[in-house]
Amino acid sequence: MVTYMSMHNVWLSALLFIISVPLPWIAVVLANGIGEPRDARAPAVYKPAALREQAAAQSQQRAQMSRGTRVPPRQLPAGSDPA
Repeated sequence: MVTYMSMHNVWLSALLFIISVPLPWIAVVLANGIGEPRDARAPAVYKPAALREQAAAQSQQRAQMSRGTRVPPRQLPAGSDPA
């Protein structure tokens, strides 16, 4: 805008806008899209029962919190895997 107001140059104004606004945004999107490299040796394990149990516990906790009661922390059995 300053280049247009001072030099009346639309092309230079448009070029500076293209470089200064969308280019950094595109760089951030591309950098965040890559993610961390995954170790191919690590097994991909999907545990739907654990996910359902966690969702049920969270909804129960939200319901108890809305009623104003305190929810005690969940205790895991000794020797169990939390994941």
